[in-house]
Amino acid sequence: MKLTSFGSAFGLMVKNRRAVVRMTQAQLAGAVWPGSDGEDRKGDISKLENGRVPNPHETTVLAICRALEISIADVNALRLAPPPDPYALAGVLNDLKAASQADLYSLARAFGIAAPEGLSDAKLRAFLTDKAREYQSYRATIDALDDRVAAIANLKGAAQDAAERLDFDAVEDFLSRVQTVELEIAATTAEARAENALLRGRVEQDHALLSAAADSFAAVDPLEVAWRRGAAGVRLYEHGQRYGGAVLPLAIRLLSRLIDDLPRAADPALWAAAHNIRAIALRVQGSRTAGAAGTALLARAVADCTLSLEVSTRADHPVGWAATLQNRAGALQAQGSRTAGAAGTALLARAVAEYTLSLEVYTRADHPVNWARTLQNCAGALQAQGSRTEGAAGEGMLAQAVADCTLSLEVYTRADHPVNWARTLQNRAGALQAQGSRTEGAAGTALLAQGVADYTQTLEVTTRADHPVNWATTRENMALLEVARARHDSCTDPLPHLRAALGHVEAALEVYDPEHMSFYHKKASTLRDLLLSEIARLTPQS
Repeated sequence: MKLTSFGSAFGLMVKNRRAVVRMTQAQLAGAVWPGSDGEDRKGDISKLENGRVPNPHETTVLAICRALEISIADVNALRLAPPPDPYALAGVLNDLKAASQADLYSLARAFGIAAPEGLSDAKLRAFLTDKAREYQSYRATIDALDDRVAAIANLKGAAQDAAERLDFDAVEDFLSRVQTVELEIAATTAEARAENALLRGRVEQDHALLSAAADSFAAVDPLEVAWRRGAAGVRLYEHGQRYGGAVLPLAIRLLSRLIDDLPRAADPALWAAAHNIRAIALRVQGSRTAGAAGTALLARAVADCTLSLEVSTRADHPVGWAATLQNRAGALQAQGSRTAGAAGTALLARAVAEYTLSLEVYTRADHPVNWARTLQNCAGALQAQGSRTEGAAGEGMLAQAVADCTLSLEVYTRADHPVNWARTLQNRAGALQAQGSRTEGAAGTALLAQGVADYTQTLEVTTRADHPVNWATTRENMALLEVARARHDSCTDPLPHLRAALGHVEAALEVYDPEHMSFYHKKASTLRDLLLSEIARLTPQS
């Protein structure tokens, strides 16, 4: 295991800390070297932060620590320790709360973080909590290989016995089964390697291994190839949807290969399901992607659902029809939310109509969970539509959104459906925020306060460790709600609300990846800049 030099680790810590306290390199240089105006020595700070000073002078280290309020204990934790015991490290994953700082750094390096010393303790522990969960699944996959190896030995023994009896049909049967099991072993091994790659952040390798594992079944059954591509695509989608990063485009690529190689007539149900699954991945990726690229992804999601509905008709497959209609409504909602004017309002209205239509199949009596999910999703579209609609019509939409979420919570209880319970609370909080912003006086204040309470409860389930993207979305929404409180007619001092909003949006930006969540990152960055400007304007000058 390669350890990072102290200079490199300390430089990254300085860079991250300087960003937190909002100090320029020149300002830091001026504080570290008295008599300097900072500009003449900022290059020295740059070299340190970029790891080009392997052994910084102790006087410089102490001066930087004083300027940035870095504790000496944190600096000492960066200094090289004896190489960790790799077997002991695996045990540390089972009890991260008791782990030493040195063990946390060693674990992070094992999982592909080159300089973990620059991460905050909370971010480091959240990352390792995710990896511990993935590691347990990975170990289970490896352990399952033993049983299949034993099965091959038994089948080969049976084939030898059949050969001695000149029972050639039995020999063919046993050898065919051997070939299938060998393919399954090879595929399971590839899947274990893929999980190993994903644990270390090597997403392209993960995708390549899963693709090859699926393709290996072409000689046995082409439909098996399609099913395995679909399962791999779902696995990649779920990881990307939950944790972000570069995985979602790879899931879309894998699902696209499935669709391109699978004739509709070969398996209409699988063909329709593949389009529906890809539509979900396209919608999530499109929602996260800025500009024309994101708009195009959302349009593809709508088109995929429309194709799927050619097979999943209401007459022949009512439940599949309702599910696909709901997915298309979600893509339309995402399109409408980022489309200005009447065109956006029309897309949102269409989304509400399709959610409502799916409720004709997803009744509470027959499909209570799907009924609750549809109400929750429809509430989100109603909230977006109502926020754009003036007067009583808009107020009615917002009230309906709150009511739909409250109804949904009768099924989506925290005990039985914690994640969906949290998402429903988040949707209700958004509608309450919109209601409160347009309601004067104490009544509006109360609505906004209820929205804060709903968001706060949401964070008890959608934690950063378990659901980082949803956590970040909630924090961004909380920032918007604090802005609404600052601008409400009842507010006498907006600064506390604006500062709280800034804290929330900066937390969200720790998760929003500017490359793979460009839309989210740009939106949150714009909000942060506006908050900084407004706070500076309102802060009394000494």
